[in-house]
Amino acid sequence: MKKTYIVVAASIMLLFCLAYQSAYAYFSTTSQIEDNFNTNINSGAVSDLIITDGNHVTSNNIIPGESVTNTFTVQNPNNLKVCFNLLWSDVVNEFINKEDLVVTLIDQSGRVLIDNQSFPSTNDEVLAENLSIEGSTTNSYTLTITYKNSDQNQIADMGKTFSGTITGMPVTCQPTVADKIIAQLDTTGACPTVQEDGSVVVSNIEGTNSYVCSAPDNYGNSYYFRGNVTNNYVKFGKNEQGQVMYWRIIRINGDGSIRLIYDGTSAHANGEVSSDDNYRSIGNSAYNSSYNDNAYVGYMYGTPGSSSYAETHTNTNDSTIKAYLDDWYENVFSGTSYESYIVDNIFCNDRSLLQEEPIDFQDTHYSQLGYGTEWTAYRWYGDPMAASMGEEYAFMLTYPNLQCAEQNDRFTVSDEVIGNGALTYPIGLITTDEVYLAGGFAAENYDYYLYTGDSYWTMSPGTFSDGHAIVRSVLSGGYGSRNVDVFNLFGVRPTLNLIPDILKFGDGTMDNPYRMTE
Repeated sequence: MKKTYIVVAASIMLLFCLAYQSAYAYFSTTSQIEDNFNTNINSGAVSDLIITDGNHVTSNNIIPGESVTNTFTVQNPNNLKVCFNLLWSDVVNEFINKEDLVVTLIDQSGRVLIDNQSFPSTNDEVLAENLSIEGSTTNSYTLTITYKNSDQNQIADMGKTFSGTITGMPVTCQPTVADKIIAQLDTTGACPTVQEDGSVVVSNIEGTNSYVCSAPDNYGNSYYFRGNVTNNYVKFGKNEQGQVMYWRIIRINGDGSIRLIYDGTSAHANGEVSSDDNYRSIGNSAYNSSYNDNAYVGYMYGTPGSSSYAETHTNTNDSTIKAYLDDWYENVFSGTSYESYIVDNIFCNDRSLLQEEPIDFQDTHYSQLGYGTEWTAYRWYGDPMAASMGEEYAFMLTYPNLQCAEQNDRFTVSDEVIGNGALTYPIGLITTDEVYLAGGFAAENYDYYLYTGDSYWTMSPGTFSDGHAIVRSVLSGGYGSRNVDVFNLFGVRPTLNLIPDILKFGDGTMDNPYRMTE
């Protein structure tokens, strides 16, 4: 097998030419930082990664507190993913107060790789480690070097220079959390059966055993936790009070990202109920404050009182619970380093109909029109047990499916190819499909990992009937209910998706959760 090399191809020559006028905390004379990325590419071997330069930066009147920024690219001409470290070489750092010179590195998605790391003093210091690049891909990185204003006497560093060269070193790709979870896939036949259309035949609760199972979603193959799971704990982010937040992994999405559901400010054992001082929702909310129209089954909705399904379910207005989640996200994640690790993925508000033709059931007529006050049964009015409940219930047969049927119902932020691009922030709620696959069902289950002892919302519509919009929830006994009016105040458990390679520590257990740092 051909060895992989990374070619040194970008050098940074950043020179301070500083003249002194004030003797304290800052320099007020004309200063110049000049960087010169000298490109030296040897791309003769196709296995080499190619690091190319950014742009030339020249700045006048540089004083402490200002920065120099450059962008460089890493190109992988191979077909397979390559993992690598970025190192410093040819380092010159004449600064006396070396802690005043710091480096930040951000990738093209806005993810912060290095935040205020000291500029190196010697060669071969690590700039960033355990990076990866997919085959036939070019990634860009933005490097910012800041001379901090320390509010102390900085005269000793007048006229000092620093320079360095970014080099690359290939490393063995470390398995991500997603890789580790996928490796646990059950091969004994204990998982529910996946049918040809991607739906999954679930017919009972699961609170005794623990499995990793697989089913397709809109992006590829997804791997979900089921049952009495004890190795899907994650510690990520801090709430508005500065408390560390805990989550449980629902599944690995088809794009490789990790789907989480909020679980409080400490790790809870399965079967443990929420406590007053550690509630496992972020609070209580109505799903929608209004309830007297089909529109209000929507996570977003169109025009109440309209005379068409399309106008009713256009994604124009925020539901009460979406506004609640967006406000929480803005207060907790917006503008923080954690935000760059949260990625876009589908949250499914499945407003597809149970069936298109009208339904007569137990002297009740469902028009299946989906607008105004027309009685309408949405897909999750259905029941996986309908086939065993008698012929009159056969029309209700519904199985969990991680493939969201309609693009209009696939809530995303920026993906408008598969998703609808309607979200402000990449946050949503769990679906009934995910609850049933996790081990819940239309029966009490105190032992699977989604049980909290409290009632909380899903984002799966049930019906509009008798003048009320109904959305499914998980009741306090772990029971998946289809009969909850949207104006009820139930728990809100945010769901979001993470980049898989940021959780570098832990084994997912309660005492050693997956996390970003030691």
